[in-house]
Amino acid sequence: MVKLTPLSNWLNDAPEQIVAVHKETRVTTADFLNRVQVWTDVLEQHQDEGGKWAVYHQDAFEFLAILFALWQLKKTACVPGDNRPGTVKRLSSYVAGFIGEFPSIDTALDIDIAMPTRKRKWLTLAPDFIALEIYTSGSTGQPKPITKTIGQLDNESHSLALLWPTKPDCVVLTTVSHQHLYGMTFRLFLPFILGQAFGRKLCNYSEDIYYHANYYSSFLLVSSPSHLGRLSSQINWAEIGARCQYMLSSSAPLLRADSLKISALWNTPVREIYGSSETGAIAWRSQTKDSADAKWQALPSTQLSLTDDGALQLSSSFHGSNEPTILPDRVLFDDDGTFSLLGREDSVVKVEGKRVSLTNIEQLLVNSPLIDGLKAIVLERKRIEVALVIKLTAKGSNTLNKLGRKDLIRQFKSSLSNDLEAVVLPRRWRFVKDLPYNQQGKLPMTDLLALFEKNAVNMGEAV
Repeated sequence: MVKLTPLSNWLNDAPEQIVAVHKETRVTTADFLNRVQVWTDVLEQHQDEGGKWAVYHQDAFEFLAILFALWQLKKTACVPGDNRPGTVKRLSSYVAGFIGEFPSIDTALDIDIAMPTRKRKWLTLAPDFIALEIYTSGSTGQPKPITKTIGQLDNESHSLALLWPTKPDCVVLTTVSHQHLYGMTFRLFLPFILGQAFGRKLCNYSEDIYYHANYYSSFLLVSSPSHLGRLSSQINWAEIGARCQYMLSSSAPLLRADSLKISALWNTPVREIYGSSETGAIAWRSQTKDSADAKWQALPSTQLSLTDDGALQLSSSFHGSNEPTILPDRVLFDDDGTFSLLGREDSVVKVEGKRVSLTNIEQLLVNSPLIDGLKAIVLERKRIEVALVIKLTAKGSNTLNKLGRKDLIRQFKSSLSNDLEAVVLPRRWRFVKDLPYNQQGKLPMTDLLALFEKNAVNMGEAV
């Protein structure tokens, strides 16, 4: 078995390996140690300015080096999902400074090519050291901070490594950002402790995946349902499929049709991860032709059970609490401990005193030949209203042009009225060219809510 080098003591062990790649360019352990020393030199000049620093860098190698430099100075890395001016403004009174790529901040620390001033003696980090603060949005779109200790990160990476040991020459490519926990865990931390190289750049499009994969004899792909569902079938994936060890997908359950299509195109399994920013990874599954409802299996070191009132509760060494955590998902357990996801408790909202499931509304329309994707949300105005953001198929766009917006909405409402009371039917509708997925393959609530602002309707982007 490949030796695992924990994050907490990686700099002292410093195993010889290729850390990151970009096409034919490779950076090694020595390169990484030098880069961590350079970033530490820069940050040390600001040692007295506070214990939290905002970090954003599109280069995964630089991002990881910044994290380790902050940790060596016992500072916490606050990792936002983006570097937009609004995000910077929100964090500016909260963090000591900004490090990496923040164009709107003149004082953001960044460096180009530099050499370390001296060789350092590295610290071994205590398990309870708070290494990360990441952010997740609730139903209101307001970011909520979540802290992670270095012990939690080590425990999760170790658990995942035991589940899927992979050869060191397998390069990790990705379509998801490392600025979110899923990408950070599976794109950076897990390969790093396993001695695998990760790609420095993001693969934004199908062509990017194909282009970069051709440089490596073995690779795996970390992705999401939104990216995998849009993989171009015009590309000859069979040419690289034999070199793909497996694919990972997370952020939402992958449609079975997409999973089977991708497995057939690549001749490789798609492994789905169920989890959250708060809990880390919880369970996994792989859908096959032989099973219409592939069950989820808990990860090693993770215990799932039901409370007396039927709520799902989690215990693990990396979810952040000594007490079991109650999760907002409803599940059905089989006798062997595997389970099916039935939906989220927190998708149930009250509209005019009536309870309605946003997930149920989506499921009632998702199979329409006019709809390519949709998301139901709640708008809190003078009254509570359900709103729908819909991406139409080509047939749906033609129908919109033929019938007009009001008649198309009336048609959708008529379909929903078979199952929903009139008072809970969606009152606000937006038809968009593309759903506003971020690099993580998620639909940020702030972007969805913005579509319903008064000046959001223009240029046919939202109607």
